[in-house]
Amino acid sequence: MEYSDSMKDRFKTEYKNLIVYFSIIIYVLIYKFFVYEKLLKYNESITSSFFLILFVISLILYGFRLKTNKKYRKPFAITFFVFTLLYFAAIYGVGIATGFLNNAYSLKPLSIFHNTFFLIIAIILEELIRFIFIKANKNRKRDIFLITFLLTVLEIIITIRYNDLSSFYSLFKMISINIFPTIIKNIMLSYCTYYDDYKLPIIYRIITELYIYIVPFQPDLSDYLNSICLLLLPFLIIINMARQIDSKVKVEEEKNYKLFKKSDIPFIVAIVLIYCLICGFGPYKLVGIETGSMTPNLNIGDAVLVAKNYNPNKLKVGDIIAYKNKENILVVHRIKKVNSDHTFITKGDANNVADNEYVKVEQIKGKVIFKVPYIAYPALMFK
Repeated sequence: MEYSDSMKDRFKTEYKNLIVYFSIIIYVLIYKFFVYEKLLKYNESITSSFFLILFVISLILYGFRLKTNKKYRKPFAITFFVFTLLYFAAIYGVGIATGFLNNAYSLKPLSIFHNTFFLIIAIILEELIRFIFIKANKNRKRDIFLITFLLTVLEIIITIRYNDLSSFYSLFKMISINIFPTIIKNIMLSYCTYYDDYKLPIIYRIITELYIYIVPFQPDLSDYLNSICLLLLPFLIIINMARQIDSKVKVEEEKNYKLFKKSDIPFIVAIVLIYCLICGFGPYKLVGIETGSMTPNLNIGDAVLVAKNYNPNKLKVGDIIAYKNKENILVVHRIKKVNSDHTFITKGDANNVADNEYVKVEQIKGKVIFKVPYIAYPALMFK
């Protein structure tokens, strides 16, 4: 049986792809059962060496195709820059409300070099491998999906710490914080590489993954909020890249390019409002209920809207207030009694006795005006 030249080329490409697939799978197994168990402190250098070997293999198999379509380069670059800037503005804006933590890594030049050298090498080589493979399989969507899947699995395997997966909570936390953001990030990187090349993905990864090694302080974000930010950033980038592709943006028409459309306004307004409510910017703050002291009126996982602009003189028995106790913990309890010195005795609806401290006006952060059932439950699981 004779095969046409096109069929022979297809079979050759499939064999080449299989070599790349099995190389990644073999290293995943080696990492899981050997590197992680015995050589974990050398994992970054070993992983970088693997990517170097795979890069050389890819060059031998496919060659390096310098010619790329630059039609979307400028609008893609604008999208990456704007949304990455918004991402950092958002997380450091939240830090104003939640506080900042000193960087746990040394900021000495030599230490920064040691902490980032192998990571930078791995990022560059991985994105070059992604680029070489995708350009060699431009018309083979299934293979592009498979390489994206395998690179995602590899990254997840490298970042997981298996000794921490001892409970359902830690497993759920790992899925939400590590797996989902890694999946959406790799989809975005392959999407960008397919329509452009490797430069923007490399720059994006170096900025978003390595900034923690060079900044003096970081925002004190909860795991839940951090995972939401890491999911939203690549998701929004994908949406905007897809818009540019669908509308066939040309290089000569880039002056008419619009990053946002009128249809985005309600979505943006909603995100900004939710952001302000969570952080407490403005006259209201959204507070999650963490204990059962106010059941059945307020259950664990409910959220209450607290009005910060209230009249202390109009607070009365039966009102629910949010206040900071002596341990600086925010408490949401009902007023049981108003004392003559204008302090308050509070009590949780489910508690048998009143709280053991009088609440002063300066401790009160606001008055509860209504509740939203269960929306705070995911955040509380991580907290």
